[in-house]
Amino acid sequence: ALPIYNEGVVRGYLTARWLMRLRKANLSRAALFDLLFAKIYGLEVVKPSLVETAVWLALWDKDVAHEIVRRGPPLLLGAGDPASLPTDLRRSALVGVIKELTTSDHGRSWHERPWWDNDKLRRFSQPDLGDVVVSLWPECRTHEEAAHLLMRIAWLGALKDCASLATEAAFDADLDFVTRVFAGRALLATGDEKTKKAYAEFVIAERSTLPGNMVRDAMM
Repeated sequence: ALPIYNEGVVRGYLTARWLMRLRKANLSRAALFDLLFAKIYGLEVVKPSLVETAVWLALWDKDVAHEIVRRGPPLLLGAGDPASLPTDLRRSALVGVIKELTTSDHGRSWHERPWWDNDKLRRFSQPDLGDVVVSLWPECRTHEEAAHLLMRIAWLGALKDCASLATEAAFDADLDFVTRVFAGRALLATGDEKTKKAYAEFVIAERSTLPGNMVRDAMM
């Protein structure tokens, strides 16, 4: 399905095209960076008012893309059109996001944690991310925020490379319930019929100890 863009996304796209024309004319890299980026309270960031513009520019300007990965990789999962990003940029962004999540404060409450719209994340989750998710999983499986994100990507992108990983996680009683719910959805999206049947039988047998979403997903 084609994405539906709101006014802010469209404005960001048009501004990015305008800046790209200026860049090809006589706008220097330094001047462009001064427009897009800033240091706020000692943190190097993408200017909040220009996030959409910067992410659209990342499609056509490698310097801007690399700078966003350095300053704010999570922006690439939720702004612009994530499906249009080059493979290497999406892979670098995911690695950067996981690094941020796993090195940040573990004590954040649920509402303070980053979240991404399912539609945007689905467009980000292309098949070429499968091996990246698999490689990141061992260090992330016990970190809830990172584990949730990786399992959502495996589920929303139906990443076949993650089928075994999703199966293992869905059956793992040591993982938190939310991770297991997303892992179950990833299993149902990527597993073969034998695996899905075994999962349904497991959920039926253990339904009194499993989260309701896990049971409902398996019964659909």
